[in-house]
Parts: sequence; structure tokens; C-alpha cells
Amino acid sequence: LAQTTGRPSDDAFGVGLRYALVGNIFLKGQYYVLSADDSDQDADMIAVGADYHYSDELRFYLNYAQIDNEDGQDRQPWVQASTLTGTETVGETAHSVAAGLVYNF
Repeated sequence: LAQTTGRPSDDAFGVGLRYALVGNIFLKGQYYVLSADDSDQDADMIAVGADYHYSDELRFYLNYAQIDNEDGQDRQPWVQASTLTGTETVGETAHSVAAGLVYNF
């Protein structure tokens, strides 16, 4: 992944991998870097997880993510891509764990 914006001049880069461990168990990982126009707004995120494919329709997952924020940044892995409300994490490292299932019908 590579993304850039004009105002402010921010760049984001990332990579994700998925590996079939054994049978129906898959390991996955992602790493992203936000390089902001203002260096106090930079952030790095790492996420790791595992999927268990019970059947073609049903999958269970467990994920862990953390975002290391610079002094002026407040990104949170449980807020940025959801409807959840955040807490104050300016300049902090935010952590999250997610577990669940996906059923395709």
C-alpha cells in the first residue's frame, strides 16, 4: 500500500502478509507507516493475527494491533476503522485485541 495526500502533505506506506500454517489455520501480519507533513503527526502500526477456517462459510479470527503515535498524533486501532469512540492517546502507544467470527451466506 502506498498513499499520498496534497493538503497536508502526508504519505502512508504499508505491507501485509498471510501465511497458511497448517490445515485451516492462517497467520497474518501488517505494518503501516504514516509519514506526516508535521513530524509530530507520524505514526507506525503493526498488526498480527490468526484465522481458523472452520468451513467455507465460517471463519474465526483473533487479532492484535498497536499504533505508536508521535507527540501530536492520536491514532487508535479500535477507532480509525469503526464506529467506536476513542480515548485520549496523543503521543501514546495504543493497543487493541479483536476476536470474532465471519459467516458468509
